[in-house]
Amino acid sequence: MGLRPPGDVQAFWPALQNNENMIQSIVENQGSIGEWFYIGLEYCCVPEDKQFDKAQQVYPGDRINTQYELANANMGIYTVSWKVKRGQTGMKAGAIGFSAEIVFDPYEHQTPAGQGPFTKTMFAIETQKRGIWDFGTVQWDQITIQANTTSSAWCHSPMKNTDFDYYLASPTVSISGSQVICKFSSLILGDKTTPILHSSPTAATFIDANSTTQSNLLALTEDPTSIVYD
Repeated sequence: MGLRPPGDVQAFWPALQNNENMIQSIVENQGSIGEWFYIGLEYCCVPEDKQFDKAQQVYPGDRINTQYELANANMGIYTVSWKVKRGQTGMKAGAIGFSAEIVFDPYEHQTPAGQGPFTKTMFAIETQKRGIWDFGTVQWDQITIQANTTSSAWCHSPMKNTDFDYYLASPTVSISGSQVICKFSSLILGDKTTPILHSSPTAATFIDANSTTQSNLLALTEDPTSIVYD
């Protein structure tokens, strides 16, 4: 893929954020309207570790299942895995589904302030350069967030950075010792309508043809150390 070309850059992603940076799994158009690419793991933003050359093309109707699992709490090491199942459009294009797993070690990405624990779970639509959000709603299904905390307040009160419409299903919350698990059947950015749910062990993202020009970021955790299944 090389360097990101200038133009209408659009992307959406889930991520974990700490005091300095974030790890994210990205669907983006790489500046080319009408084509979408998936990057399973990217570290942003200091020191920047862009992975454009590892992007693989995805199509409307593909289901993308992603999991961030805290493998070592003391070291802050995560195992990040993803699987893409092709929909009708991808299969007609001759595309084959793919999956992968990678270990993220924060000590390989040192910053002057150090790498604190990843305490915020984020779902975002991002536009750069001349990009606008004009490609419809983005939907995640079957989200599970497991955090090392005794408070569940963050399950019920997400934050957002702009005034955009979104639908977030009421969470199912369970508490065991020093861990809280919040499960959401669906999250939609760009629409308040209750969605039609699909059967999948983890979440997927959907793009439809409805048009909107809003921008957004929705954060579901603030204090706990998160393990995310989205």
